[in-house]
Amino acid sequence: MKICFFGAFDKNRNVNRVFLGGLKKIKDIEIITVNFSTPNLVRDFLFNQKHIFTLSFFRNFINRNINLIKKYFKSNYFDIDCIYIGYPGHESIYFAYILRILSWKLFNRKIPIIFNPYTSLIDSITMDYRKLKKKSFLAKFYYLIEWIAFHLSDFIISQSNMEKYRFCELFHLNPTKIFRIFLGVNEVLFYPQKYEGFKDKFVIGFNGNYIPLHGIEYIIKSAKRIEQYTKDIIFEIVGGTKSEIFEKKKIVKKLGISNISFFPQIPINLIPQTIARSDIQLGVFGSTLKARRVIPNKVYTALAMRKPIITANTKAINELLTHQKNCYLCKIADPDSLANAIIILYENEKLRNEIALNGYELFQKKLNSAKLSKKLINMIKNYKNLK
Repeated sequence: MKICFFGAFDKNRNVNRVFLGGLKKIKDIEIITVNFSTPNLVRDFLFNQKHIFTLSFFRNFINRNINLIKKYFKSNYFDIDCIYIGYPGHESIYFAYILRILSWKLFNRKIPIIFNPYTSLIDSITMDYRKLKKKSFLAKFYYLIEWIAFHLSDFIISQSNMEKYRFCELFHLNPTKIFRIFLGVNEVLFYPQKYEGFKDKFVIGFNGNYIPLHGIEYIIKSAKRIEQYTKDIIFEIVGGTKSEIFEKKKIVKKLGISNISFFPQIPINLIPQTIARSDIQLGVFGSTLKARRVIPNKVYTALAMRKPIITANTKAINELLTHQKNCYLCKIADPDSLANAIIILYENEKLRNEIALNGYELFQKKLNSAKLSKKLINMIKNYKNLK
């Protein structure tokens, strides 16, 4: 089977690396990459919306996708079995659809398009980063881009059933074209590791930015209660911009908290050592609707590195994890509940180790890249059998 990874996606994104790495491990699967990597594309979509209406953006948009089509034709890839659109791939679907039509007209081959959106772009812009108001012209424009992209796809991958229901509701989709495949993580980078440095405190670790989904404010408030309980626990928050860290430090100072440290965003290859240093990893705690629908990357990295994870109790999380078996769940947007969870695991080393081990076993059994990629292969095979 030949699978073409097509588009202006970022090959270094976890959501893409999992399948790119996993499919290579499966026998009789050939991966063809027609890619024009644009690491700044997500940044432009999320933080610089007006830029997409400039002549330079439009020119680059046309040039990179024409180059993709040229590369596709020069390589004679019309014997492929499907086109996979990685993240971010919204703009590439239109050109992939042209290739799909040409393949049908010229070679009588029906090539399905599989789209992995990771999450809804319009939800990220309006709910996570709050860069646009839902009823603004730009928000409606982004919605139209996504609506068309979702409807041109034959299959859509969602990271949870809750996210699947959101796609159906938001874009008026038939649920039969959406398949849940958990995100997973790049196990070449994230695996059980021993921290080599010195550590004399019990470390609560968090890796991520400061979007509402993550609920940093609840972590800070829980740190205040933890400090009143013991001086042996410290929090290490990795991620965020300089301005965001400055604002959080002001809040921490005002609350009189001394057990929490903030560090700027670091390259992905350095993240495993920060996780290895921690005794407990934190997931997400925000009160947003999206927080209730997704299973974030930080949950998978904790499982892969055999670390106990505390995260908010949501329907999405319960699709994968079980409280006190392979994770510890607390109430969403509740710093007291989070603090209680930390204290329970701090005091109970046996439970802490059991959760870490069970989480790692779950990752090995169901979430490694090869296992997740086989689900993708089965999806393609079922489509071919139906045709």
